[in-house]
Amino acid sequence: MVHEHEEAGVTPVVSEYLQAIYNLEMEGEPAHAAALARKFGKSRANVSSLLERMRKAGLVSNEGRGDIELTADGRRQAELALRRHRLAERYLVDALGLDWITAHEEAHHFELGMTPIVEAAILKQLGNPTTCPHGNPIPGQVRDAAEYLRDQGGVRLADAPLGRPLEVICVTEVVEDETATLRYVGEKGLRPGRRFTIEDKSPDQAALQLKIDGGRTATVSTNLAQLIWVRAASA
Repeated sequence: MVHEHEEAGVTPVVSEYLQAIYNLEMEGEPAHAAALARKFGKSRANVSSLLERMRKAGLVSNEGRGDIELTADGRRQAELALRRHRLAERYLVDALGLDWITAHEEAHHFELGMTPIVEAAILKQLGNPTTCPHGNPIPGQVRDAAEYLRDQGGVRLADAPLGRPLEVICVTEVVEDETATLRYVGEKGLRPGRRFTIEDKSPDQAALQLKIDGGRTATVSTNLAQLIWVRAASA
């Protein structure tokens, strides 16, 4: 039996690249071979070869420029895969009680057998969630997942203003090691929905001093702050 995520020659590897390009677009970053090579730890030549196969399959285009764009079919395939992955993560955390790191790792296996019937059952049981445990949008559950951060007024924590109430939206998925990023963010207490203010920035701009709701304080490196998306906290 061929699953939907394998339609039109979309192998698991191709699906991962489609998702990465989609996430880069969501975060307003250019998708190009160099960025994908960093993400997957591959050579530029290896990535360029795969992108060329994806272009011939009608999944991506670049129209003579360096940036890679998803075609309508590529976007559909990316959203299908992201929807199932993020729903799987949500179910593993909310229904089975796994921590958000284990859920991220196990979701890659769980999502493979997810049919539309299982999707519908998960959505009903969980009350139609709109995001995964890491705060990223579930395609089909929000107005436009690719525009989610812009709709939320999101900015990277590293670029957020001092002294104003802020709230975590999500943790980026555009990193080489998502497990390490999730571990660091969890240790700092900066999960989606957490409110805080930036009290100070180091003179060299290498670190931020945060005051988190509940009285906790945390020092966050600028590198980590680049991986966390925030918005102005609602009243």
